[in-house]
Amino acid sequence: MAQGPPYLQVDTLLEIFQHTKTATAVHVGEEAYIQFANDAMINIWGKDNSVIGKSLEAALPELKGQPFIEMFAKVWREGLTIGGSDTPAELIINGKKETIFFDFEYKAMLGSDGKTICILHTATDVTERYLKNKIYEKVIETELTLGREQALNEELAATNEELMASNEELAAAFEEIRTTNEELQVTKDSLKSLNASLEKRVEQRLETISMLNQQLEASNEEIRASNEELLASNEELAISKEDLELSNQNLAESEFRTRAIIESAPFPIGVYLGRELRITFANQSILDVWGKGNDVIGKCYKEILPELENQSVFKQLDDVFLTGIPFMARNQAINLEVNGELKTYFFNYNFTALRDESGKIYGVMNTAADVSDLEIAKQQIEFAAKETNRLNEQLAALNEELMTSNEEMTEYNQQLSLLYEQLGINQGELELAINAAGLGTFDLNPVTGRFTGNDLLKSWFGLAPEEEIELEHATNVIADSDRSEVISAIEHALNISSGGDYEKEYSIILSGKPRIVRAKGKTLFNNEGQAIRLSGVLQDVTEQVNYSKEISEANTRLKIAMDAGALGSTEVDLATGNMECNDRFKTCYGRPLDQRFTYPQLFESMLPIYREGIKERVKIAIETHSVYQAEYEVQWPDETIHWINAHGRARYDNDGKAIKMVGIVSDITEAKADEQRKNDFIGMVSHELKTPLTSISGYLQLLQIRAKKNEDSFSVPALDKANNQLKKMTNMINSFLNMSRLESGKIHIDNQYFDLAHLVSEIESEFQLTVTSHKLIFTSEGESFVNADRDKIGQVINNFISNAIKYSPAGSTINIRCKPMENSVQVSVQDQGYGIREEDKEKLFERYYRVANQPTTISGFGIGLYLCAEIIKRHNGKIWVDSEQGKGSTFFFSIS
Repeated sequence: MAQGPPYLQVDTLLEIFQHTKTATAVHVGEEAYIQFANDAMINIWGKDNSVIGKSLEAALPELKGQPFIEMFAKVWREGLTIGGSDTPAELIINGKKETIFFDFEYKAMLGSDGKTICILHTATDVTERYLKNKIYEKVIETELTLGREQALNEELAATNEELMASNEELAAAFEEIRTTNEELQVTKDSLKSLNASLEKRVEQRLETISMLNQQLEASNEEIRASNEELLASNEELAISKEDLELSNQNLAESEFRTRAIIESAPFPIGVYLGRELRITFANQSILDVWGKGNDVIGKCYKEILPELENQSVFKQLDDVFLTGIPFMARNQAINLEVNGELKTYFFNYNFTALRDESGKIYGVMNTAADVSDLEIAKQQIEFAAKETNRLNEQLAALNEELMTSNEEMTEYNQQLSLLYEQLGINQGELELAINAAGLGTFDLNPVTGRFTGNDLLKSWFGLAPEEEIELEHATNVIADSDRSEVISAIEHALNISSGGDYEKEYSIILSGKPRIVRAKGKTLFNNEGQAIRLSGVLQDVTEQVNYSKEISEANTRLKIAMDAGALGSTEVDLATGNMECNDRFKTCYGRPLDQRFTYPQLFESMLPIYREGIKERVKIAIETHSVYQAEYEVQWPDETIHWINAHGRARYDNDGKAIKMVGIVSDITEAKADEQRKNDFIGMVSHELKTPLTSISGYLQLLQIRAKKNEDSFSVPALDKANNQLKKMTNMINSFLNMSRLESGKIHIDNQYFDLAHLVSEIESEFQLTVTSHKLIFTSEGESFVNADRDKIGQVINNFISNAIKYSPAGSTINIRCKPMENSVQVSVQDQGYGIREEDKEKLFERYYRVANQPTTISGFGIGLYLCAEIIKRHNGKIWVDSEQGKGSTFFFSIS
């Protein structure tokens, strides 16, 4: 008689399980006494072999107050299986309490009497996976933050439109002020010339009167009267002269305040003359943006910024000069060479045509705003004077000259009043433009120490509309931490050696609410170098500063999360190919931290078999606005091979054009090695278990034959149940073995040409013979030939039907269908079971994934559908599910 295969002793089996990587333990009794625990489980507990024989509470006293001890008792009493995913447990490891996250299962092993004989305890440390999931959630949160940033940019764009309208109003106001100033200058020169001429003529007349005094005694009374009239006229001229000088001084101060407000506007300004766009004015803000130094006045725009040649800017300027139609751009990407390096900036900018009195275009005004930080702008206004001689060359007599002079003075006074009215109108338009831009204006008289501003600024400082107060009282509302610095900045600006520039950012505290403002102004000095006026603007930057802080904090949290998860980050400029990355990214590719790592070098480090596939995935992610994900092998400079897990996503401009690719990577070499070791172990154990199972199956069949022959009413159903359990265990072992082969690349697809409808019919007939709890209905639309592996496709169909039976109530109907499509054949299995939640559908075909909240009577390891998906994937097919909770599920696959 042939000798059967040798069987392993219990001690030998325990010794084998002692060395498995999966943490395993066996407990007995309601107090969960530890009868067996392998090294992996003892390492997780942070204990030694002394825990064997102890109750769970005695071995791990730190579990007291946690739910696990009660779970063991419940499993023992009720014969249940309790499991969990990402479950935290506090354990004392090396004397230190730590929180570890586990996937675990407590499974009651039942005896023939249905009572619990022991509890099989398996656990997997998933702390690293849990932390990586948290990191992913942080990445999503950052993307939401970036979305909010884009919304703010859109609000800034709307503000920029208002600023453009304000610019146009300012341009018109400046043109009227220029004309008014020219007229005032003409009046001033005319009055000065008239006064000199009158004084000269009076002197000549007095000499003539003195010479003719003896001859014209009869005319003394008349001459005396004339002298009195002349004296009165001189007094009126003196008064008019004083009024004119006072008006000129007020006009100069008004002009200075206007200039200070314009130069302090929080946006860059440039003025270019002629079609060749020769730069006649460029404030410091726009010079900082250009990054070409300050020696640009008189040079052509193209000469200063040659890098704009292919960026449409030159054409936009030329179109504005030729047509006079303003041009506006929002969030426009501009490549500028700053300090020798080509960088990409984003601007809102406007080009506005400048016209002379005749309406002819003589230049273009350029205003711009960096959407991340509005800069102070300056604009220069040039004045030209014209001279006109309006005096009559001859006067018939002194009385007529005096009368004419009085008439002219009256006319000049009327003109001056008209000019004052026009100046008031221009000031009103300027204030309207400033209010539209949301700017506060301030004016400080250093001589009196009095401080005032427009209504908006007064509301910020808590002043009444008509109130003017001392500077000391105005600074009381400034935050204590900023007050001394603001006062020092003002004192510095009032010193002529400072150039008169004033700029400061500080907080105002009014009614307990902080407001962050950015102030910029200019000091006016007299001929003696004494400060006589400090004027400028304030901008409310509270929202901008707070949002910058929010972004900074989000970036800090993201950096902490990435450091904790050992993630490398990168950003690639798709236009230039430049790649920026952190140190961890370089480490993942084995690159020195002090050397530059370029985008081409990244692809060179990949093994050749992955390069084209990775490039294609990146291209698809850009085109579909989706996330790119891949795993690939790279070769380090030391020629060692490492595995990389990469995720990436593109960023787009307002036109939907991809401009950058950002991503994160992690080194998964060790995880891949662990996975391979696990697969090897599963394959080994599966092979070892199949031999005794074959023998057990043979013995059961012999016992069934003998029991039926002896008509043993107890043994026959008991052996049938044992045989069913044996089949389940065989299927489970085969699933583990197939998964091990699949993941090690040893699974082989043996394609052949066959009728898929016939295969489905065969499998359905087999189930009809063994399944009495459900009604199976198969529908076919004729022959459906495919080129595939018949056995493996049969495994998929078997799994679909088995799951339908397992997850649907007894007595329900299962519909099986095989349907030819245009270029493929589609198979579907529909049940009337519990249905699947929407959040579970995407993960259903993942390895080891099981839907939560399933009845405890339904067993499984989450392997079947994973194997189905991999088999269909290797046939270049498609697998999916349609389901609605409470209405059942339909599983599909299609192959060609």
